[in-house]
Amino acid sequence: MTYDGVTLTMTIRDTVTQAQTTQSFAVDIPGMVGGTTAYVGFGGGTGGLSATQEILSWTYTASGSTQQVATPAFGPAGGTYTSIQSVTISDATAGAQIYYTTDGSTPTTASTPYSGPIGVTRTTTIKALAVLSGWTNSAVASATYTLQVVTPTFGPGGGTYASAQSVTIADATPGAQIYYTTDGSTPTSSSSPYTGPVSVTTTTTLKAIAVLSGWTDSAGATATYTMTVATPTFSPGGGSYSTSVSVVISNATLGAQIYYTIDRSTPTTSSIRYTGPVSITKKTTLKAIGVVNGWTNSSVASATYTVHR
Repeated sequence: MTYDGVTLTMTIRDTVTQAQTTQSFAVDIPGMVGGTTAYVGFGGGTGGLSATQEILSWTYTASGSTQQVATPAFGPAGGTYTSIQSVTISDATAGAQIYYTTDGSTPTTASTPYSGPIGVTRTTTIKALAVLSGWTNSAVASATYTLQVVTPTFGPGGGTYASAQSVTIADATPGAQIYYTTDGSTPTSSSSPYTGPVSVTTTTTLKAIAVLSGWTDSAGATATYTMTVATPTFSPGGGSYSTSVSVVISNATLGAQIYYTIDRSTPTTSSIRYTGPVSITKKTTLKAIGVVNGWTNSSVASATYTVHR
């Protein structure tokens, strides 16, 4: 027997002779029983004789399309975020009850019933199902929320400096642990853990990442600190003098070694090493550089002294 919501079709077959007959009846069973689910009994007879009737099978197919609950929707949608998310689940079908999971499993009516926003504090896949009595369950909705740690920042930022720097590394993600390197290599969770300012005393490339359990590691941050020796200064400065001049050469970079020339040539580390005042007794162009190991050499300082006797 089959029923499509409008017509009941019955096929009777003789299991001995295999003869069969089919009859159809227009009947509104849902209207009679007040729903689409009911226990139905059947009886039969053969005129004045009695016989046992066995119903071999029967199916019920509703006319038209079966109503299905709308697929749940998430807000905000799945994606990559750099902060904890509060996720709401809604359904367009009035009266539908939503059930959800946060472990990637397929939800059923035995799963957690939705009652309010879900706090997503780590990378999570939420799946949801909506149910309404008398309707076909919704399709399963799924959204993955990938939480990624914010990229660390340096203070001061990379650049060219004429003195040693004390660099702080910070991260906007609460609870994140920072790891860093100072040799240009890519940092991992096996690198140096950040516990306080990093002293940069030579030209250095500082790299850092931030890590938090259950989150995707941050993108790598990089800053290069180029230590350049300050340009030397002369005292007194260049000019015209009536007598010989004793010139002091100094440098603002702590520990810098000064090299100089008095023949207009460009000084190098092979030039005269400065150890004390330079005596100028005639017209002279004095040039000097400052040098520190691991730093970029200073710019060349130059001054011309004219001595009139």
